[in-house]
Amino acid sequence: MTIRLGIIGWPLTKTFSPNIHQSLSEISNIDIAYKKLPIENFTLDIYESLNDEFDGYNVTIPHKENIYNLSKDLKNVSRSSVVENIKAVNTVKVDGNNVLLSNTDVDGINQTFEFINFDINDKIVLILGSGGSAQTAKYTLSENNKVYTVSRNKKDGDFTYTEVNQIAGDVEVIINTTPLGMPPYENEKLPISHLNFSKLELFFNFGYGVSKKLTSEIPKNVTSIDGTIMLIAQAISSFNIWTGQSIKFNEAYKEIVERIDYEN
Repeated sequence: MTIRLGIIGWPLTKTFSPNIHQSLSEISNIDIAYKKLPIENFTLDIYESLNDEFDGYNVTIPHKENIYNLSKDLKNVSRSSVVENIKAVNTVKVDGNNVLLSNTDVDGINQTFEFINFDINDKIVLILGSGGSAQTAKYTLSENNKVYTVSRNKKDGDFTYTEVNQIAGDVEVIINTTPLGMPPYENEKLPISHLNFSKLELFFNFGYGVSKKLTSEIPKNVTSIDGTIMLIAQAISSFNIWTGQSIKFNEAYKEIVERIDYEN
């Protein structure tokens, strides 16, 4: 039996997710069909039709919070503890009339730091953005670090971009959760000056395949990574939720990266 899967988001012009899940299908010998589903306006009718048509699906920008808000008062919906805390969803599993909402981005974030051997403890962290991915990063890192958020609107973050220089000199890790650098924003730069971040050790961009303009001004002594590791790690966790498998990151990472490089 084919497991019907997909990914929803907007504009969703570029996504590695179908390739990643096809690799996982081959590794596990489980038949899946994984579709790209660009959806601009996410409504309750669309949510219900997706649950009728699919066994599970991933959720990306800008719908991670939308799907939580739409479904929070519905019956037959259960939420992981992470989803309840951050109110953002990236993985939906449909089991008959029951729907499980999860967020495997936490796994992706933790696996990234482990993979690059970066000790993310007792750091001053600045998160750019205020959406679902930003809330996930803040939830994941706040226990062992001092975390600040910056947003265009004061009510959505600790600082606005014009105020961020107040703490720039202390920041050791920047995490960009905004879509800047990815289509259709590949020609835009971040509204911060890297020159002011004198203690910066790591720039972690959640997007992947981003324009080099985004990181062109980062000093050479600062480690700069994109979201590819995170994407693969969260995908493995999602796949395991949908299929009941227990695929480990180290078992699949190399094969998936080779497939992405070859097909893109």
